[in-house]
Amino acid sequence: MLKPSPAYSHLAAATDEAVMPPIFQAPLSRLWGRTVEIANFHIPRVIPKGEGKFLIQYRFSTVDEHGHQPRIFFGRLLSPSEMIPAYAKEPNAFFVANIRLVVPVFPFDPKIKTLAQFFDPAPGPGLLQPLTQTLGLNGTAQVVKVDVLGYRLERRGILNISVSEHGRTLSLVAKLVRSEKAAGLFEQLRTLEENGFGASSKENIRVPHPVTATSEGVLWLEAIADSSLHDLIETERFIPGCRSAGLALQKLHSAKLQNLSLYTIEEALSELKDLAFETARIYPALQENVHEVWKKLESSRPAMEEKEFAPLHRDFYDKQLLAGSNRTTLLDTDALSRGDPAQDVGNFLAHLILRGKQHSLPEKIVGQARTNFLEAYHPSKSPMTGKNFQKRTTWWEAASLLRLACLYSLRPRWKKLAIPLLEQSKKTPRGESNA
Repeated sequence: MLKPSPAYSHLAAATDEAVMPPIFQAPLSRLWGRTVEIANFHIPRVIPKGEGKFLIQYRFSTVDEHGHQPRIFFGRLLSPSEMIPAYAKEPNAFFVANIRLVVPVFPFDPKIKTLAQFFDPAPGPGLLQPLTQTLGLNGTAQVVKVDVLGYRLERRGILNISVSEHGRTLSLVAKLVRSEKAAGLFEQLRTLEENGFGASSKENIRVPHPVTATSEGVLWLEAIADSSLHDLIETERFIPGCRSAGLALQKLHSAKLQNLSLYTIEEALSELKDLAFETARIYPALQENVHEVWKKLESSRPAMEEKEFAPLHRDFYDKQLLAGSNRTTLLDTDALSRGDPAQDVGNFLAHLILRGKQHSLPEKIVGQARTNFLEAYHPSKSPMTGKNFQKRTTWWEAASLLRLACLYSLRPRWKKLAIPLLEQSKKTPRGESNA
């Protein structure tokens, strides 16, 4: 097990799955005015924010006279010099002084004000008002169920909403973002639909249909019941699903999208360097491997010409695809940019290696998944089959493996993967790409 440096003792304490449950139990019992027990406590994600600051996701169940209730909280772990945010003194947050951890009590979020409205027992009439014209509701609709699909403190919440009106029930997705972002994301999805990613796409590769966006930061989307490619990993549908992933990515990279901001290799390297070097400071045992991988990546950075740039997803992996029986849905295009398409390919391949280790998949299965993805991605006579593209894919795969090694070293249940992923990253740039 990796041991953090004494300088990161606050991180060690805040990510100790044995220590944290009682620390949550006392303030929640006080805030809610009843005795609350904590069960099934675990920490799925730890997100470094630089200079000793972290976001930590806590998942658990509270147990009381009402039964088991699943919870998702995020805590902000402050650095020793960081100011305590004002909301730490709010009645719907608590502060653990000895480790400088601020925990907003979900659904309170200091930056996403609309989140709490969806969990109000009697939500205001304006919550569903934007849907009256677009979906034909007449103003009497009510929210009957809310499921959390994803959440990140102060950044976004993704909720599956069941709405009922006069016996009619429909499901929608509400994507909650900062108020200034919703309209831009709505227009981006509309643009993708107009460029071949609509429901009538002949290849059945699409994005979720945007219903409407509000000035408060709610982007309403159609709900799609298909399973993610990640959920199919241990099923017979996974390898064909990787082929669908290759087709979807090729379609995105070939799309004629205008006015995308440029994402350069210099930006990617800067972000990766910050993450890698902080990980080396957190875990002295990883320092030598991290620095070795970083130096090799930095010295072998690929070159490319502007004519090779393409629309870039920037976070393309198995959780970003819904793989239905007759359609593929591309998710989370928020960071869509123009850049090196090999980045998306390399990132997907690195995640296949990660999933193989997480799920103890046979090498044959991982190899078949990789082959299916790459064969579907590469069309004949494409510039994306050239040697330069192959070298760039190999480089991005190694860079993604380094990033994953650093991120997963912070997740209590997956620390053991850090060294194998670093070792794989060291090997990747030395050999020829299989792309």
